[in-house]
Amino acid sequence: MGPFPGMIARRYLQREAKLSAAVYWIPGILFVIGALAGGALLWMRESHVLRVQQLRMTLSGPLFIALIVVAILFEWSLVFALLVRRFTIFASIATFGLYLGTWALVTALSVMAGFEGDLQHKIIGENAHVTITRADEKPIEDPSVPTQISLGTKGVIGVTPYLASELMISSATNVAGVLVRGIDTQTVGTVTDLAKNVELGKLDYLDHPDKLRDLGFDRETDEDTKNVPAERGDVLRLEPPSKSGKFEVKKIEPKGGDEVPLPERRVVPGVLVGAELAKMLRVYVGDDVNLISPLGGIGPTGPIPKSKPFRVAGIFKSGMYEYDSKFAYVQLAAAERFLEEKGATGLKIKVSDPEHSEEVMALLQPQLGPDYQVEEWKGQNRSLFAALKLEKAVMFIALSFIILVAAFSIVATGMMLVMEKGREIAVLKSMGASDGTVLGIFVYLGFFIGLLGAVIGIALGAANCLVLARFGQMDSEVYYMTQLPVKMHGADLVAVFIAAVVIALGATLYPAWKAARLRPVDGLRDA
Repeated sequence: MGPFPGMIARRYLQREAKLSAAVYWIPGILFVIGALAGGALLWMRESHVLRVQQLRMTLSGPLFIALIVVAILFEWSLVFALLVRRFTIFASIATFGLYLGTWALVTALSVMAGFEGDLQHKIIGENAHVTITRADEKPIEDPSVPTQISLGTKGVIGVTPYLASELMISSATNVAGVLVRGIDTQTVGTVTDLAKNVELGKLDYLDHPDKLRDLGFDRETDEDTKNVPAERGDVLRLEPPSKSGKFEVKKIEPKGGDEVPLPERRVVPGVLVGAELAKMLRVYVGDDVNLISPLGGIGPTGPIPKSKPFRVAGIFKSGMYEYDSKFAYVQLAAAERFLEEKGATGLKIKVSDPEHSEEVMALLQPQLGPDYQVEEWKGQNRSLFAALKLEKAVMFIALSFIILVAAFSIVATGMMLVMEKGREIAVLKSMGASDGTVLGIFVYLGFFIGLLGAVIGIALGAANCLVLARFGQMDSEVYYMTQLPVKMHGADLVAVFIAAVVIALGATLYPAWKAARLRPVDGLRDA
């Protein structure tokens, strides 16, 4: 259509007389409020009136929410003030509506993608990318054969066997159901994040349970206690977490001033328990628990449960309540002895690219044959991730209605221009402008509004997401995470941009059609 329709469209959008600087009063006031609040927090931190931990708790509370609201209002009012200073009031409202829609879409989709990615990371970190089990649900008697086949498959970077069973675990104060997994401590770190998730104790204590005999910790090697002064005969004890969320090591002083020697304890196998399970059982590293299996012997009155003492070797926190309250890990050999089973329930495999785990599964299944069943993490959690994708799609559609509301403003702006600029349209047509040229003017008008609103909304929405990813604090006791997960995908940004521009262009079709059908004589008569 050439540059002429675009030039006319820009002139129709621009304000002829610029407003005074008074339009910046509201954003200026909000900026001053936010600056004073932020400065007060920094001053209290530097002057030690507010310590770092207290500052984090404050920022995750009402004050943090108030600062976020002030910042958002400042951003919105500043954008609207800049638009009003440059464009007509109707064009500014339409552009601002598109900006709000794209801004909300980018922020909501990024936060949802962050939660999905965090959930995916926790599921994969505690389980594995690919799992191999027997098709008849019997134990794998010789795990070395499928292990070698798996390690020789393209894309596989780690394999570890496991032996699983549902048991009961009891302490001196409580009892709970638990899913016990016997693990190979040498290879489990190459597949899962169990070693990284251990907050107290060590994974190494499963291989060396003798280090737990003297009431818990080895002061020479453990980071939690090596800096704690202790003399011969002292007893160290892990106390429950304080308000700061940290476990504290305290020394139990003997009463009466007499030295109390450490009691002799026999060496028993170690067990790793989840943080929530440890709270439920009220146990800490070094405490004794019992694993109870219903598959025991037969007594005079019927089946007798089998029980065996274990000692807490560590407490892990995966970030998933379901795992931290139900899972426990013991050494593979100890699990075989207690369950009286040889081999492994299955193999867990880590691949180089989790998104292509289906390809690895397709390579493994023919090599292992029909006796084995191969599953990948997407298939095992298909319903969960399908629900997340559906929720994300519904959120996209729901928030797109904000853009649709802005589209009505574009329609109103176009119709107002057709009535206001009827004489100019008539003059253009009398000078030889075709219907297509007039149509192009209003199409360009919608394109400019859509492009400007989408670009500003996506740019500021992405900036807000970066700020939330850096400073967004969450209460770990409520949400089981300390940082707000935010993850931006290029495909989401492109989809939002296309949706905003297409809706803006669609909203201009009716006004453009009315303008193109306007006869010069009608435009001059009604002017």
